[in-house]
Amino acid sequence: MRKGKLLLLIALLLLSCGRDYREVLTLKKGKIEVSLRVRGGVLKKGENDVLLVVKGGELKSFYLYMPPMGTMPPMRSTFSLKRREGNKYYGSLKVEMNGAWQVFIKVDGSTLSRSVVLPLKGGLEVKGEQKSEGGILRLQNFGVVSYKVKRRRLLKEYTFFGQVLPAQDQIYQITVRFSGWVLDTFSTYEGMLVKKGQRLLKVLSPEVEVAKKELKIAKEMGNEELINSAREKLRYLKSKGLVLSPVEGVILKKETEEGGYVREGQVIYEIAPLNRVWVVFYAPPSLKVKRGEEVLIEPEGVPKVLKGKVDYVFPTSDRSRTQRVRVVVHNERNLLFFGQLVKVVLVKDYGKVLAVPKSAVIDTGKRTYVYIDLGDGTYALREVLLGKEGEDFYEVLRGLKEGERVVLKGNFLIDAEARLRGLLK
Repeated sequence: MRKGKLLLLIALLLLSCGRDYREVLTLKKGKIEVSLRVRGGVLKKGENDVLLVVKGGELKSFYLYMPPMGTMPPMRSTFSLKRREGNKYYGSLKVEMNGAWQVFIKVDGSTLSRSVVLPLKGGLEVKGEQKSEGGILRLQNFGVVSYKVKRRRLLKEYTFFGQVLPAQDQIYQITVRFSGWVLDTFSTYEGMLVKKGQRLLKVLSPEVEVAKKELKIAKEMGNEELINSAREKLRYLKSKGLVLSPVEGVILKKETEEGGYVREGQVIYEIAPLNRVWVVFYAPPSLKVKRGEEVLIEPEGVPKVLKGKVDYVFPTSDRSRTQRVRVVVHNERNLLFFGQLVKVVLVKDYGKVLAVPKSAVIDTGKRTYVYIDLGDGTYALREVLLGKEGEDFYEVLRGLKEGERVVLKGNFLIDAEARLRGLLK
């Protein structure tokens, strides 16, 4: 008799406890139905007393999952299983924070899932409750930002390292018109910057001395024809014996020293001006660099940025499968010097194209797609074919139309939900 009363008391206690649990969510899949009930009728942050009523199978696991967002790691709240009264499971569920969660319930070999937003109250319509039909998701707009696709100029910066070289069409070769002995080179050397008119060489030439004597004799004879002929010869020979720099620039080559001997027509100096230089860099042929394209030259340690234009693209390729590109740069205040390595920034302008932000694109390696914002918290997956790449945008060749809205922020959260629901394989 006492035993019967005790069992009756336990049953009454369990029944009264069950009445305190209010239903907040029901999930169905085929013959399986699971009712989630919470003591007090609110599933929220902190400790929650939970009751699961399972029909059509045996409960294997139950947990809440929140995908990672930004620097925040993923979170998971697990329910400890305690089966009572056949198909009822009691326990405690600790939730770390309110917000968007995914509920996962495994019954036998089937998984039931749904997106919810906590706190979740019983008797109210569940925000974020989702159905997935034909690849379309309905989600609570939890931090989702979309972008209206439109046509825009697509720009892309490419950075290379180039070398400063003399402009070959400006190099001066200095020769003498007579043979003779070098008396002085005025302390010049290769790599020296000289000014226009600066002395480079003094030569003693027997030919010049003979011409001087011829002029002297012609003057003594008073023969104007011989005098003019002797003077013309001296002008041609540059009778002073001095060689002056014809331009301000850097000495690239010096072929003689004091005490040496030079011959008529011999190249003694090569001088290149610094006011206009060449910058040569190597670019892949696929980039299709064209003559006339503007580039920016950034010398290391110099805040000034110089502008230049592509002057020539060499029609040959080396072992690295790159093409040599030549840029003409007006060297203001001689900021560049020969042999210097500089950063070359080439800006490619691909014109106006239909473009989508890079952050909206999900590339798995096998497929490339975006999520279309259909409004009212509805999103659809759309595969796209991309073209040229800009700084922050891709050209869209196929898959999108102007005016459609793509998910710019929150697309990875949507993608995680789509995968969990089996919309992505």
